[in-house]
Amino acid sequence: GKELVRAALDILMPSLPELIPSDNLVLIADQTAQIMLEESNSTPQLSHICLTILKGKSLFVKHRDQFASLMVGTLNRLGLSSGGPFENKVLAAEIAATLLDWDERSRSEDKQLLSTEEGDLIMNFLVRQLLLLSDTDNRSMKVDPGARELAETLKLLLGRVLHFPKSSGKIRPLHFEKLTSRADNQAKVDSATLATALDIIAVICQSKNTAFLEQNPSLINKVLLLSFEKARNNKLFRRKISDLAHHGFTAANVENTVATSVEKIMLESAQTTRRKPTSESSRSKPKEAASRTDLSYIVFSLEIATR
Repeated sequence: GKELVRAALDILMPSLPELIPSDNLVLIADQTAQIMLEESNSTPQLSHICLTILKGKSLFVKHRDQFASLMVGTLNRLGLSSGGPFENKVLAAEIAATLLDWDERSRSEDKQLLSTEEGDLIMNFLVRQLLLLSDTDNRSMKVDPGARELAETLKLLLGRVLHFPKSSGKIRPLHFEKLTSRADNQAKVDSATLATALDIIAVICQSKNTAFLEQNPSLINKVLLLSFEKARNNKLFRRKISDLAHHGFTAANVENTVATSVEKIMLESAQTTRRKPTSESSRSKPKEAASRTDLSYIVFSLEIATR
């Protein structure tokens, strides 16, 4: 059913502008916008209408002023609804990409399509979807084989919207506070979600639109400290932290963050040394391996701090 509809749209929509008189095309756009407004509470209907618009971009691009706000309003419903089909999450990313394409086209004509507020909505949608996509508790998204590809697409789109000429860079701190609050409550912090948070910070650094980092130094340092703790035994986090440093990441008090992390390791080592081993010979090799890991980690931390 769905695949046949998609195939039909692929064939039909691109040819409509040539088959239908221009006056009728205006009527089609008007009626589509009206149906989209009326069916906004029905996710299946909304996804079908949005798919129709994307398949017929050559038709609807001329009426983009009419659809931009409506399409921005579909992102959260399609992309963030719990339990929704994965294809809707991909569709939401495609809608965001189309909106950015249309906005660039409008700016090339000295016009403005998206407002600053609409740009911020798209930006926060992308951040939230990235974090949800990496959440291991979100099984419906995690098991899909297209999740990794979607995540890469979302990061590219986030970089584009951060370059939006009137972008305020106002990412909501709440997205990251949910992550750090788990650590504050002594709960286990999901490694995949934390790694994604670092990826988002890296995208922000590369964009040079760093308002979020400058306005939330304490929150960013919490994320960084959690990442340093993960980096103790995780090469992936070391690589991601190094990438941040390479992109010129200079969070406030980064030296204090590193010092706190290194001090914690040294205290743990001192406490371990003071304990009486039950079997020195059987535990000597694991201890030596742990010491080498800690030394490597301390060197890595100090290198980051002095960049």
